[in-house]
Formats: sequence, structure tokens, C-alpha cells
Amino acid sequence: MAGHRAVGIGIAAFSALAASVAFAQPQRLLGGQAGGQWSGEYTCSQGLTGMTVELRPQRGDVVDATVIFFEHPRNPGVASGCYGARGVIDRATGRLELRPTRWIVKPGEGWSMTTLDGRLSADGGYSGRVIFAGEPAACANFTLRRNARPFKAAPAACVTEAPMS
Repeated sequence: MAGHRAVGIGIAAFSALAASVAFAQPQRLLGGQAGGQWSGEYTCSQGLTGMTVELRPQRGDVVDATVIFFEHPRNPGVASGCYGARGVIDRATGRLELRPTRWIVKPGEGWSMTTLDGRLSADGGYSGRVIFAGEPAACANFTLRRNARPFKAAPAACVTEAPMS
């Protein structure tokens, strides 16, 4: 009987440890802070484009963001701009869907804000699909890395006052 009891205690201890790791996962996903900067690229109808996303934690699981886009070295001439977005992080999966809220700098007519539907990973990635509601096939995927050096500096109006990690 004593052997069975030890297994039961071991399972209870393992379950408690697993729950604490799952609970800690969002902090690891966000590098210990629910904010920061991710940079990389995405593809839409204008071609390969550089992107930086700055995340700022709000109350609870809500995250505000600035989405900045600019020319990619392999696709020069793409206009720069940025818009605000907001999402809710799923702490169990790392899923973060950022929906656009307002233009900060619109580069001109013909540009539309997009939704980013992706996952934050413990290794510092944020990747997923770019969704343009007006033409779903116009965009593909985005791939960003935490604290990666952006391909190009953001327009001054796009830089937030919030500290980035």
C-alpha cells in the first residue's frame, strides 16, 4: 500500500508542477514581460515587406500594439507606415490575434490595415497569418523574432514612448 501512496503523491506533485509550468508559459512567451518588440517580414500584394510589432501589456490578457511596415531589402520601394492594434493573448496556447484599431501613419490610398493571427513562442518567435479582410488571398504569412534588428528604422511618428525590452 505504501508504494501506491508514493505514486499518488508523485502524480499529485507532477500535476502541480505541470500546472505551474503552464501558468508560467505566457511570461516565458513574452520574455518575462508582457511587452517588447518583434521584427521580421510578411508578404502581401506589394510583395515581401519588413515589419516590426511593438507589444504593450494592458489589464489582464489584453495587449496593445503598434504594427510598423516598411521596405524590405529584397523588395525596395515599398512605402512605410504604421497602425495601432489590440488583441488578447491566449495564455494556454500563446495565440495572439492583433486586430487593427486606427492608422497612425497611412502611406497613401490603396493601403489597408491587416489582422495578424499568430502564436508567440517560448523561443522568441511570433508568426502566423496576415489577414486582409478586403481580399483574403492578397496576403500570406508573417515571421517575426523578438528583439531582432529591423531592416529599416521606423518613421518617427510610429515610435512609441513605451519602453521596449
